[in-house]
Amino acid sequence: MVRRDAYLLAGPTASGKSAAAALLARRMGAAILSADSMLVYKGMDVGTAKPSTDERAEFSMGGIDLVTPAEHFSSGAWLRAAARWLAEVPAGRPVVIVGGTGLYFSALLRGLDRKWTMPPPAYPVLQLDRAVLHARIAARLDEMLAGGAWIDEVKRLLADYPVWSDTAQVAIGYREIAALLKVFKEFKVDKEFKVDRVDKEFKVDKVDKEFKVDKVVKDFKDLKDPKDLTGLKEKILVRTRQLAKRQDTWFRHQATPLYVKVGDAADETAENVWRTWKEKGPWQVSLPEEGEQDAS
Repeated sequence: MVRRDAYLLAGPTASGKSAAAALLARRMGAAILSADSMLVYKGMDVGTAKPSTDERAEFSMGGIDLVTPAEHFSSGAWLRAAARWLAEVPAGRPVVIVGGTGLYFSALLRGLDRKWTMPPPAYPVLQLDRAVLHARIAARLDEMLAGGAWIDEVKRLLADYPVWSDTAQVAIGYREIAALLKVFKEFKVDKEFKVDRVDKEFKVDKVDKEFKVDKVVKDFKDLKDPKDLTGLKEKILVRTRQLAKRQDTWFRHQATPLYVKVGDAADETAENVWRTWKEKGPWQVSLPEEGEQDAS
C-alpha cells in the first residue's frame, strides 16, 4: 500500500471546488488529482465541465481521460490509476485531491477491500445554500448548451462509440441530448446503444436491453424548433439537482464533513479552504501498489 499526504476538497457539483482548488494548487505549486467519476471518460468534455488543457498541464492533473465511454470503470480502477499517477509526482511536490465522488474519498481514506470498521473520515466539504447552488447549476448549464458545442460532442461520441458501458451511460445530459437529436433526425442513434437503467423522472416501467431514447423522445415531442433547448435544459437541470442532493447525502452520512463556506468569489472560497487545510491538513491517503488486490 502506498501512502501519501494530500490536501482534500470535496463538494457537490457546481459548488466551485475546482476553481478554489486550482487557486490553492497554484499558490502551493501542487499537482491535482481529480476525484470525479465522470472526468475519467475521454471525449466527454463539455458536459462534465472538464478542466482545460492548459490547467491539466499546469497541475499535472491525474484522474482524467482514463478510458473511453465504451469501457466499464470502477472505484478500484480509479484507485489503481491514482496510484500510478502519484508515483510520477515528485515526493516534494504537494498533492491536492478535489472532486464530488464521495466513494473515491472513502476509498482513499478507508479502503475498498474490507468492511468499513473505521469511523467516517473527516475532510473538507464545500457548503452553500441550496437556492444558490441551484442558481449556479442553471448558470453553468446555460454555458454548456450555448453555441451547440455539447450537442456536437454527443454526435461525435455516438459515432465513435455506438455502444457505451453501464458506468458511462449515467453521465448527465448525454442521453437527453441523444434523444433530442433523434427527434429532429440530425443524427441516427444506433439501436445497439444500450442502457441498464433509466432515471425515475422518465417514468419508464420496463427497461429492456436497448438504449431507450424513444422513452426520452416523448418528452420532446411538442418541440417545433431544435434550437429551442428549454425542454432539454429542464430535464438536465432536474437530474443535476438530484445529483447534488445525492452528493450532499453521501458527505453527510459517509463522511465527517468539515464544512467550508462557499464565498461570493472563487478567491474567497479558496481562502476559507486554506484556513481549514492549515488547521486540519494534510490527510494521509492510501493507494494500492501495482499488482495489489482491491475490491472494485
